[in-house]
Amino acid sequence: MPVKWNLREWLRERGITRASHVSKIVRERTGYALSTQSVCELLNDQPKMLRLETSQALCDAFYCRLSDFLEVCSCGYSIQRKKGSRLAHTGSEMIRFGKVTRIQGGLRKLFPDARKFPSEFSK
Repeated sequence: MPVKWNLREWLRERGITRASHVSKIVRERTGYALSTQSVCELLNDQPKMLRLETSQALCDAFYCRLSDFLEVCSCGYSIQRKKGSRLAHTGSEMIRFGKVTRIQGGLRKLFPDARKFPSEFSK
């Protein structure tokens, strides 16, 4: 799932550039202990995992929403990536090294019409 992580830019717009300053603000406003090293890692790279408590502490401390600095981009479906290949996908198209190729059946092939299936909850 493609994700855009822009915590550093979001904080920079608010005049906060140092990890120690972020750690201090979070501790003062929420009581949540977030080490300077952890903040530094969050500022420098997109995290592979983010604890809910950490994201809640950041949002509470800076009076924001997670969506202010984390954007989850919808791609319609997931394509398994082979080692060394660069793939991007949008809906029924797959972009490989800048060339767009259409996938047979598009999204309709992956997501059948739910109205055709009986539902136990509709009774």
